[in-house]
Order: sequence, then C-alpha cells, then structure tokens
Amino acid sequence: MPNTYRHLYHAFPDAKFILSVRDSGDQWYESQLKFAAKRLGRTPTLEDLKESEYCWKGWSYRYHQAVFGNGVEFEDKQAKIHTYEQHIADVQIFFRDKPGQLLVLNVGEEGAFSKFCQYLGIRSKHTAFPWAKRTASLRAAEAVQGSTGASTVDSSGASSVDRLGTYYGVGSVASTVDSSKVPPRVSVVVLTCNHELYIHETLEGIVTQQTNFPFEVIVHDDASSDRTPDIIKEYQKKYPHLIKPIFQTENQWFKGVNPISTYIFPHVSGEYIAFCEGDDYWTDPSKLQKQVDFMDHHPDYTFCSHDVHMKYEDGVNVKEVFYIKPAVGSFSFTFLDEFMNHFLATATLLVRRKVAMDMPVTNNMISVEIYSMLYFLSRGNGYYMEDKMVVKRRNPGGITMNLAYRENISFGQYRLWNEVLAFAPIPYKKLIRCKIAEYQRQFIKKRSFPSGTHFFGLLMGSILNNPYWFVGLSERYRQSLLKTFARQSFHS
Repeated sequence: MPNTYRHLYHAFPDAKFILSVRDSGDQWYESQLKFAAKRLGRTPTLEDLKESEYCWKGWSYRYHQAVFGNGVEFEDKQAKIHTYEQHIADVQIFFRDKPGQLLVLNVGEEGAFSKFCQYLGIRSKHTAFPWAKRTASLRAAEAVQGSTGASTVDSSGASSVDRLGTYYGVGSVASTVDSSKVPPRVSVVVLTCNHELYIHETLEGIVTQQTNFPFEVIVHDDASSDRTPDIIKEYQKKYPHLIKPIFQTENQWFKGVNPISTYIFPHVSGEYIAFCEGDDYWTDPSKLQKQVDFMDHHPDYTFCSHDVHMKYEDGVNVKEVFYIKPAVGSFSFTFLDEFMNHFLATATLLVRRKVAMDMPVTNNMISVEIYSMLYFLSRGNGYYMEDKMVVKRRNPGGITMNLAYRENISFGQYRLWNEVLAFAPIPYKKLIRCKIAEYQRQFIKKRSFPSGTHFFGLLMGSILNNPYWFVGLSERYRQSLLKTFARQSFHS
C-alpha cells in the first residue's frame, strides 16, 4: 500500500529500505499490464479484478482502489504512471533526512547487484541479478538461489528484490524521477490574468523565499491580453528551475472551466501546495519555511493560513483587516468558523497535497476559495498564524469588486452551498440547509410569475426538496444551532 513504508519505519526505525524502480514509467506500466493479462488473456476490467481470486477473491480490486483511487480504470496509463512517479517522490521526501536508510535501486542497471550487496553489508559470489527482463529468463532462473537469498524469482515474474521492495511498501515504481535530485516539497500555484502591473511583485515575493527545501512555482496565465505572459517568460528564463508556466489561448474562467483541477493539479508534485493570486504578493521571505515547519510538526492539521496586510488601489481607503476573525493571535479553527465568516485569504494557504487533490471538482466559478477552504476543513482543522506575511489587494476594477459580477453572484453562491452540503460534516448540514433555503426564498421573492399556479408550484417544489425551508425562516432556530455548537466545542 502507498504508505506502508511510513508505518514500517515507525515500527522499525533502524531498518533499511529499498525503493525498486524501472527505466521509465512506460516500462513499468507495460510490465504490470502483461502480468495481469497472463491470468485472463486480455487486459482486465475493474469487474474482473472484483472476481479475481489472486490471494483471495476481491483482493486485486481492493488493492487497485487503495493505490490508484476510486474509479481509475486498470488501463488508465496516465493516471497510473502519475501515481507511481508521485510515490517515488513521496518516498524520497520521507527519507531525505534519514541518510543511509534508503536505497533507490534499478535492478536492470549495470552494477545494481553490487550496490544491493554493499547496501546490506553482505558478500555474494554473484555479480548480477539472475534475471534478464524477460518472462522466460525469469522462470528459468526460479531455481537459482544466491548466497544472499535475494536472487529468487516468484511466479509473477518479479525478482525477490521487487518482493522486498513491495514488502517495505515502496513497490516497483516508475523511474522518470532523477534520484540524485530531491523533488520539490512545495508546489506554489499562481493564478493570473491581465496582471502586468502586479505580477512582478507576485513572482518576486515567491522566488526570494528562503527555505531549506526545494519548491516549484506553477504559473497559470488565463489568456492575458497585456504584458503578463512576457513578464512570466522573463522570470522563467531567470529561474528555469523554479518557474513552470502554463499559458492559455482562451480564457478558461469565462468558459466555466476550473483551471486548478483541470490544468494545474496534474503538474503538482510537492508534498504541500501554496497559492498566490497574480495581484497579491508575499512580503515575508520565511513564509513558506514557517508554514512547512508547522505542518511537519502537526500532521493532524489539513492546512495552515495567516494574517494579511490589506491594500486598496485607486485611492480607496485602506482597511486593516481582511475579515473579522474568530479569535486573536494564532489559533486553531474549524469548519464552523469559516462557515460563519470567510476570513481566510487564498494567498496565505499551505495545504497538504493529498487533501487538495481529493477535493471534488467544481466548475462553479463563484466563491471557489470558500468552497476549497470548507472542503479542507471538512477533512480536519486549520491553523491561523498571527504573522502578516502577505499583501492582499482590493482592486475596484477586479472581477470580485465588479458591480456586474456582484449582482449575479447569488445563483453561484446558491450552487456553492448545495455542493458544500455534499461533504459538510453531518452536525453542520442543518445550518447549510437553512442557508440554501434563504437563497431559494430570495429567488422566489425577486421573480415575477404569470399566474398564482406557477408561484405555488415553485414554492411547493422548494419546500419539498428542502425540509428546512420553513425552519430557515427562524433566526431564533439558527442562533439556537450556533449556541449548541459553541457549547459542544467548549466542553470538548
């Protein structure tokens, strides 16, 4: 399983681990296809895996789902190779500060057997593993027993080195990652469109971060019509090891396409993901280091955030705070805190990649940040640092400050709360249903109806679909729910 090596390390902290890799992701993929096809004479489907009695009935299906995720077909090459490449990166990150406890080994490379013996501190009369990447050769070598006990081959066509790697939870994985380079721990995601006045400050605040780990910067330009792409290219030329741009020829936001899930997440490789919109910028060169240090030492938190400086453009008065916070100083916060008052700025977030990648895809482009943060908080608590490490701009010409946008926001937020309802913690679903009912009543109130029949038809449909439609009318009921949650939080 993907995280077995972590559990084994904690159980046997002095053990040595072997990460078995292949020449390429394609080679690994073709190998596992051939192995699976031997039993059926064709590429298996998920239904075949459910009926397979390898180990025991259904084991193959459960293993496939646990490793690759629900809904990934057996022949989905891109998804599978991506999973294994990320697994290599995850293993190397985990052992980066544990020298001498991980050997990355491609058993097909010259000198691999000597490296293997040297790592384990053993001697052998052999000079190479007794197999040659062909099933026939592997079967012929089954009877060969090296003095190390590491050269046997099982009926699956895998050497005992592969089985040893699988036992330690690292498996046989794609080798497109250069093992001599440490993969990025953080992927910084920058979303920009027509930000030529601001993008320089944004990128400068990121590339000047001082960390003891590598990071990458994925910049998504949504078909800017100004000089924003040129400025991004200048930074890419100056920092080719950091800046990884994605340039669109059509604006994805106006097409209703979520660029993060569609275009950015497939390229993310860090253990954590940070965000910064193209008109905001980071001011503290230690921002990433502080947040990663906190998350490393607090594995129970899904993400962390921090305070911001507010900056209004075009002479608008400056506001000292983003929104009203539920507490002062540094503090932990929950789903309910964010539900009551959106107080988090996107440019302050650092979230675990696993949590972000599991988030259900939405193409509702209204209040995407609220949707994301509530999902993160449905998976665990967040932590808020009192340090002000980001400047959050408020630009009257920006999309979220645009009057036309704000006049059409209601339906998008109605969709938002219906989507949040699907993953919200059960105790809070009542509050969300009340909020949905508020929007339904607003829509009915604002609409004109050709007849009373149409009015009552829509009214009854809304009531039948939401049992909290009438309950939501009562502010007293809403306050009663909030007091109940407050008492539960206090006693816990």
